[in-house]
Amino acid sequence: MTLNLTRLHRLFCNSFLILLTLFLVSACKQETPEEKAMRMAPTLTEQNMRKFVSIAGKDYNNILGQLEKAYGKYKAENDSLGFIGYRNTQWTWEYIELKRHYAAVLEKNRKFVASHSLQPVFDEYEGILHIGLDLKHALSEGNKRRERRAFESIKRGKIVMAKTLLKVSQAKAG
Repeated sequence: MTLNLTRLHRLFCNSFLILLTLFLVSACKQETPEEKAMRMAPTLTEQNMRKFVSIAGKDYNNILGQLEKAYGKYKAENDSLGFIGYRNTQWTWEYIELKRHYAAVLEKNRKFVASHSLQPVFDEYEGILHIGLDLKHALSEGNKRRERRAFESIKRGKIVMAKTLLKVSQAKAG
């Protein structure tokens, strides 16, 4: 009986810490009013598409930067279970929130996205979950091929985001 109460207490404490961490992380994000407006599935226009692509690129770099940092930490500690726990309880939820946001933006702006060649931005968000899975298997199985594939995907995605932002910037300037 005591063992069950101890487990329940640990579960409660861990759940509380996770929720508190998520609350603090979300409360600490300092965004401009313009950036906040972009978080609400905006209607994309010629005037705001550069800002939108810039924010999408920052979000992409941020979510994958968190994953890379955690992977490096847990790999150095040879702690695949720690990484899997982090990925499952923290990182995946943030990723899902971002993916839902960008899916809503795409749904609302499908014609604009197609006519302005912005689809690659949305495609990169689809692949993020696979990167997380590759890193999970790379660490838990010692699979160098999957590790290499994950980091190549991250690099390729960052290039796609940067090229799209450059293209949008040049189109607006030109």
